Amino acid sequence: MVQPRMAFGSLLLLMTLVTAACAERETARAGTEPSGTQTETAERDAPTTVFPTSSPHALADCPVDDEAFCRVGVEMVNAIEAGDAETIVQLSRPNEYDCSRIQSDFFPGCVTTDVVLDGYTFAYVFPSAWPTTDVLSRADYLARLEVMFASVDISYEDKNGGGAPAVVGVKKCGGGWTITWTAAWSDDGAPVQRMAGFFEFVVQDLGSDEWFTEGAWTMPLAYPESDWFREGDPPLDEIACGDPTMPWPVGH
Repeated sequence: MVQPRMAFGSLLLLMTLVTAACAERETARAGTEPSGTQTETAERDAPTTVFPTSSPHALADCPVDDEAFCRVGVEMVNAIEAGDAETIVQLSRPNEYDCSRIQSDFFPGCVTTDVVLDGYTFAYVFPSAWPTTDVLSRADYLARLEVMFASVDISYEDKNGGGAPAVVGVKKCGGGWTITWTAAWSDDGAPVQRMAGFFEFVVQDLGSDEWFTEGAWTMPLAYPESDWFREGDPPLDEIACGDPTMPWPVGH
């Protein structure tokens, strides 16, 4: 069994490795689809929310002094708290991962070093498993997000609040911005627990002001059966990268 502290550190390493892999792109990939995946139609169905909210966040709520990011960030924050998987997919872009140039231990799709993975990133870690990154087709990425939101237990309560998705804030992480959030859900039939989620945004390409995310990262916020948090759960503003979290104000 991987020790939780190791798993957390490995997830952060994984985020770093994925970001580094993304930085090696030679051309922008907006508007493209991984080969063999479902192509988005021109007329999209209206997004279906799981947790309708009467208090959406406004552009003025964004704590970052970067209007281009804020325009996208506020869409993501509202989508997270509404459980709107379709909008999250629309704010995401696929990416390529050359298995010969990345740490393939984290990528189960890298069965050999000559494989090039092409799709949307969904990375996760469990207390008993090594961090794993799946590179998914658009349809599978959407389905994974829908299952994640459908597994949320809104009746859950702890010192950090209820179980519904709630954005913690945004922080600088590497060369981009990371939106951090939490919710209580169960993975693969495991007991419900509070999880931490991350959407890391990067620019479309150098010199561009178009921000997007290439996928989702999730991990348990606490490990009840370990001594990692013997002193208590970590403060929410310490999850993800080391920079201080700028709180995202609640919606109006």
